[in-house]
Amino acid sequence: FGIFLVMLAIVFLSNRSTDDENLAKNEKSFPSFDSNSVSRIEIQGPKSETVQLAQADGKWVVESKGNYAADDRLISGAFNILSSLRGGTLVSKNPEKQEEMGGSDTAGLHVTFLKEDGAPVLDFFLGNRGPVSESQYVRLAGRPEVYLFSESLAFYFYKAEWRNKSILGLSSDDISEFAIKSSS
Repeated sequence: FGIFLVMLAIVFLSNRSTDDENLAKNEKSFPSFDSNSVSRIEIQGPKSETVQLAQADGKWVVESKGNYAADDRLISGAFNILSSLRGGTLVSKNPEKQEEMGGSDTAGLHVTFLKEDGAPVLDFFLGNRGPVSESQYVRLAGRPEVYLFSESLAFYFYKAEWRNKSILGLSSDDISEFAIKSSS
C-alpha cells in the first residue's frame, strides 16, 4: 500500500508540474493586464531608439517624436492582442537560452506598459519567431522563463512609425462623390 501512495504522489506531482509549465489554453496569458490603467508605453529595441507613447488629454501621442498624435488603431491592436492572448508553452527556464530565443535583455524588443505613477502594468521582452511561422517567444522582464506563443506579437510592436499619418479623418464610406477640376 505504501508503494501505491508513493506512485500516486509521483503521478500527481508530475502532472502538476506539466500544468505549471503550460499556461492553460482557455485562460488569458496576462490576466492582470488592464489597458485602462495604462498611461504610457515604452518600446526599446536592442539597436533602436526608445519609442515613448503617452496619453495626453485622453489622446495617445508619440512623445519621443514631438508629441505627434499616435495611430489609435496600432495602440488598440496592441491592447487587444495582449488582453485576448491565451495559452503559451514554457520552453526554457535557462537564462543562457534567452539570447538564442531573442528574449534576453540585450536581444529582445523590450515592451513596457506603465501606469500614471510609473508602476509597470506589463513588462516583457519579445523574442524571435518560433518554429512555426506565426509563433513567438516571450519572456516577462525579471523572470528567466521563456514562453512560446502560437500567435506572433511582432506585428503589433515592431513598428517603424507609431504616428497617425492620416491627412483627413474620412473613411471611404463618408465619400459619395469625388471630382477633379482643371484650372485651365
